[in-house]
Amino acid sequence: MERRRLIATGLALGAAALGLSGAARSRKRQRPIQQHDLVLVHGGGVNAHLWDGTVALLNSATNTPFRRILQLDIPGCGTKQGMDTSRMSRRDVARSLNDEVRSAGFSKPILVCHSAGNFLMPDMVLDGAYSQVCNLEGPVLLAGELGGGIFGKGLIGSDPAYVGNPVDPAKVSAYELRHAQFCRDLPQEECDRYVAESLKEVIPRSLMNEPAIALRPEQFPPAAYIIARRSTVFPVEWQRRYAARLGPKVRIAEIEADHLAPKTRPGLVASALLGLYAK
Repeated sequence: MERRRLIATGLALGAAALGLSGAARSRKRQRPIQQHDLVLVHGGGVNAHLWDGTVALLNSATNTPFRRILQLDIPGCGTKQGMDTSRMSRRDVARSLNDEVRSAGFSKPILVCHSAGNFLMPDMVLDGAYSQVCNLEGPVLLAGELGGGIFGKGLIGSDPAYVGNPVDPAKVSAYELRHAQFCRDLPQEECDRYVAESLKEVIPRSLMNEPAIALRPEQFPPAAYIIARRSTVFPVEWQRRYAARLGPKVRIAEIEADHLAPKTRPGLVASALLGLYAK
């Protein structure tokens, strides 16, 4: 695995976020930056609005490498809330999202998936023409592995074979479990509202229950992984394990952020994406 890391520790964007001196910044402005289309896929319990703050900062960044940005709602979430997904396979979901990308006229975009949205990444790549992929603090499953089975029934750290849970799922409600997953960096009142709304966002069961397809890094576009070091869902050691499954050439960025990083620390996510792609 390529050990080069891009560690974002502040909210600054543009050239400052990339750590350039004044003279270097001047040279950077004079050098054309390759423009990319960007496709963003959210995870479970949220919707496309998760990315709003990050997208606003990317659009306002100096010399942004992103020409157009598309925020997708997974069926069952956001604008597709209440949609009947009971008969949708994971491949069906991936194709429906790729149809939206094609309808938007995007050309070989970069695909960024957050958390459980990464269950869709291999299928989306197979069915779509993406130039690069980026996993933001999400799982990379082995062939045959079930998304719903990676957490196990115990606490984080209780069994090395499973990711674990921040609280005992057998002793708490779905609301309390989501609260433990989502509320590390949200003010209490805001988190109460956010968690209540999150329970209305239901990703298709196929994402959790269908065996993962084989991931062959040599057939994948160039990959990056953004580690959220304050995540209460995926411990850092598991994120590193998942990143390694993307192949030896995966590029890694690390940010001091929790599971909802695009909402709670949008500047750090934007800085990481700029560091990875503003070249």
